[in-house]
Amino acid sequence: RFRLNEGRIAQIRYEGNERTRDYIIRREFPMDEGDVFSIDKASQGMVNIKSTGLFDYVLLDVRYVDNRPVLVLKVKEKSSELIRFGLHADDEHGVVSTIDLRDGNFRGAWEDLGVVLRYGYRDRGVRAEYTVNRIFHTYLTFNLRAHFRSRDIISYRDSPAEVNEHWDRIEDGRYRQINYGGTMTFGSNFKRLGDLTAELLWENHRIEGLSGSGYTPEQYRYVGLKFQSTVDTEDKFLFPTEGMAFTMSYESALRNL
Repeated sequence: RFRLNEGRIAQIRYEGNERTRDYIIRREFPMDEGDVFSIDKASQGMVNIKSTGLFDYVLLDVRYVDNRPVLVLKVKEKSSELIRFGLHADDEHGVVSTIDLRDGNFRGAWEDLGVVLRYGYRDRGVRAEYTVNRIFHTYLTFNLRAHFRSRDIISYRDSPAEVNEHWDRIEDGRYRQINYGGTMTFGSNFKRLGDLTAELLWENHRIEGLSGSGYTPEQYRYVGLKFQSTVDTEDKFLFPTEGMAFTMSYESALRNL
């Protein structure tokens, strides 16, 4: 008599994911209970799980319960809540500070929720965004963003006191450019087209006069649809030496809206 064990997986367990939900790990692993174990698929699954950016490391362990193999995926979660500070300075807008508050594993479902605050003497804004990296078990992504920005801009004119070859520019007026709105984006990855996204953009634009001239007060609404494809074959994320990064997009305003 011969008894053959094909190495069919009896069960898959998860350890170390205190916040991340089991299905987030399960959908990145290309084998399921009842499948014949494959070391190549297991290695690819560990790469997929690590590539989510949610874990410091991923380990695979095999245990036997009643002579039946049980796969155990051990992970160590990264801290997903972070805060970033930024400063920008130039002679036109002075010092502008930025604060970015973000949770990269919102609800434990590999969703990104963030708020960016920007403040300066003549530059103010806020942006909130919510990203679903994978919708259920598909490779579709979804992004929802809302923003408000106010910026004071100076208009200039030539100085009338020009001497020989010397000339100067002087302030003609100041106006405030305000825009607010939101975007909704769906996308997915296709082998031939790369990362393909469709984006619906809605914005209100307004120009308010503050002083002087050199501008025209106006207000209008913009609703546009944008399609974009990004192909990236670079060999490294930082300092690549081979490959290409190519982005192509088409955007059009919707007159009916």
